[in-house]
Amino acid sequence: MKKTTLFLVANTLILLSAFSQGSASIGFNLSGGANAFPKNGKFGLGPSLEYLFPLIHDSGVKAYAAYDWFHHNISDPDSSQMSGVRGQSIALLPLRIGYQQFILPGRLYLTADVGYAKFISASSYKFTSGLLSYAFGGGYRYHLEKKSFIQLSAFYNISRQNMIWSYDYMTARIAYGLDFKKTP
Repeated sequence: MKKTTLFLVANTLILLSAFSQGSASIGFNLSGGANAFPKNGKFGLGPSLEYLFPLIHDSGVKAYAAYDWFHHNISDPDSSQMSGVRGQSIALLPLRIGYQQFILPGRLYLTADVGYAKFISASSYKFTSGLLSYAFGGGYRYHLEKKSFIQLSAFYNISRQNMIWSYDYMTARIAYGLDFKKTP
């Protein structure tokens, strides 16, 4: 029992010290859907969270989660082009892990990530499996103080159900973040 407790405490301390080296941000997404989205359902919005764990000085492993909601006005009688959901509002919940490389240290960066996205709609019972989700893009961090920043980013998202159905959309993100790095 003592060994198990000691093991859990040691692992918790290691995880907390690892977390204290990265940065986290909470943001707001504006998205624009591509061809799979109907004409009056291409605009999306939603919240997002991001955590960056530094690997070396100018790169890191990024964890990303968002809720991208695309409203659709059902008054359009010809709106069945959105892959079987009859033009209803949809949401995509991507959970991804990726790599981020700073081009200008601590400021300008490129990123690529891959993971899983949950498709949500009024008729989502037809889509029980998750979607392969990946994205690539870039961004800029504007440092406000020693430990906080505003982050502006843009990235192209692809959430693929199979070789035929894919939800592609561009996202612009503005976020407020905190650096947890220990500084001397």
